[in-house]
Amino acid sequence: MSINEEKDDFWNIEKLIPKRKVQMHPFASKPMTSEITVPGEDAPEPDDFESGKLTTQNHGNALLSERSYTPAKGGFIRKVTVRRFNDRYDFYGNFRKAALIYYDYSTPKSHFEPFYSYMPQYSQLTQAQRDYYFYWRHELREGRYIKSDYSYVYLYVYEILNLPDKFPPEEGLRALVDVWCRYRDELPKLDLYLSAWVQDYCLMYGLECPMDRLSPFIFDVISASSFKEFYLSDIDDAGEHGVLAMMACLSDYDWNKGKYAHGENAAGYRRHMEGAMGRLITDLWHTGHIIGTDAEPVTLVRDAFPASLCTHTVKSKLIVEYYPLSGAEKLRSAMTDAVRYTENKLRTALGVKSRLSIKNLPDDYRRIIDSYFDTLHGKTVATVREIPEYEKLYEADETGMSTSGADEIERSSWTTTMRLIPEEEKAEIEETTKNANKSSGSIINSANSHNRKDEAENAYWGLSPEAVGFLRAVHGGETLSGISGADAARMADVINEAFSDNFGDIVIEPTERGYEIIEDYKEDVEKWLNR
Repeated sequence: MSINEEKDDFWNIEKLIPKRKVQMHPFASKPMTSEITVPGEDAPEPDDFESGKLTTQNHGNALLSERSYTPAKGGFIRKVTVRRFNDRYDFYGNFRKAALIYYDYSTPKSHFEPFYSYMPQYSQLTQAQRDYYFYWRHELREGRYIKSDYSYVYLYVYEILNLPDKFPPEEGLRALVDVWCRYRDELPKLDLYLSAWVQDYCLMYGLECPMDRLSPFIFDVISASSFKEFYLSDIDDAGEHGVLAMMACLSDYDWNKGKYAHGENAAGYRRHMEGAMGRLITDLWHTGHIIGTDAEPVTLVRDAFPASLCTHTVKSKLIVEYYPLSGAEKLRSAMTDAVRYTENKLRTALGVKSRLSIKNLPDDYRRIIDSYFDTLHGKTVATVREIPEYEKLYEADETGMSTSGADEIERSSWTTTMRLIPEEEKAEIEETTKNANKSSGSIINSANSHNRKDEAENAYWGLSPEAVGFLRAVHGGETLSGISGADAARMADVINEAFSDNFGDIVIEPTERGYEIIEDYKEDVEKWLNR
């Protein structure tokens, strides 16, 4: 190197910067190789778990096997595909090794020791917790259910999920359901996790939903599940609980919240609602009018056993093709009207005059529901509501009481009321009542008219002229002027209370545009105003 070159090299900044040592990334892979096994003449059948095997030494997961099958009692489920992977980096491999070692281990009777962990493992247990867990597990296997914490249950569940060589599928499912059924009342959050894990366990191993065990609390299971269609795939085994669950999923009207479904009528109301709707749903189920008639199939892709500890032995992806209940709009509309129609039949049996509106009830649905009530042979009222003994003492036939005397008292009271109110209010009442009764030809002309009293009370349900005018204005879409927000809210509450008592539901709701009639009840309110 010349002197001039050395002088120039003095100004080379790169030579002043320390050079970093080149290091190999700890997870760098060897050259990729792959092996594809193509089925030949002697290859397994397509439904064999090892068919179509593809293995690779690439980064991350390698596909070990893929298996597809159609469930025997699929219901809403058309096809299930299970893809199993071999994770090169098995983060929970030590858990499986420890679980195999501890599988037959037990300890003497120990005192309960609280234990909490987001992802419980043996290494997290103190000596006292370890002693209690293995004692608790021994008692559990013997069918004795002693006190537990969530984390003990989860640790036991992880053993079942990660030891398929110790728990054959049927035995593993039975163990999962046993611990779920026994501890769900004390540990209610189990519904959220076990509903997903039991579902995935069944889908992975091709097992049927254990509906016979879950039926008593199937409604809670479906409420907790994000894949409700799995638990509604066998309506026959679900029994009456399955009918209630299907109604909850398919109907937008919740009959349980109605005022007539409670109190002394509750038992009969529930029995006949389940009976009529059970006959309808069972008939539609077996004739193929529920599954796949109103929605295109969709595909659900999910990792098995979410939020659980999974080793590479059970790490899988589930691909499920099914008919979604959420997309069955026509079916939901028809089923909603079917529930309302059934409630109207029960209201008739109870002597309640108000009715729920029915718009989209198919004739075949109506015939099936009618056939149920026809088989009661006139016993509907007695079976819906059993009359208490004390009420029988007040029956008119036994006491000799006449309704004519009561009518005379009411007529006298109405006459007195009309005399006491101001003339302008009296005129407004008479004018409004005339408009409300044009269709029936009943017109109030005199304060002493018995027809006027009956029609006015029937027309107003005790509502004031201001309330009726408010309802008429809201129904007509008129701008409410001269009334404060507080008065409007009070008026709406009064109207809703009257309709709830006599009609069975509220009819006015607040919106961004002001108060409006609920869409489903616009026709009913119009008939009520113009009758």
